[in-house]
Amino acid sequence: MLCRGAYAQVAQLLQQEYPGISVVGSTYPPTTLRMLASRVLGGVQMGLLASVFMGDKIFEMLGYAQPPAWFTQNVASNKVGAPPADSW
Repeated sequence: MLCRGAYAQVAQLLQQEYPGISVVGSTYPPTTLRMLASRVLGGVQMGLLASVFMGDKIFEMLGYAQPPAWFTQNVASNKVGAPPADSW
């Protein structure tokens, strides 16, 4: 709401200062590279979150006999702290 209020104030000031001007507000589109990076990072984040909730079963699905040491030491032992850490 703060952005809409600021936009309205600036638009009103511009229209008062320059009576014939037309002020149109819109969002600035992200570049293709940034859009792609955001989708890739979102997919990686969802994959990590799924690995936390699926536990060591996901490694069996991927063909590993047992999960890697980093998973059992860090993620499996701390299921409550792992999802918030995934967001950072």
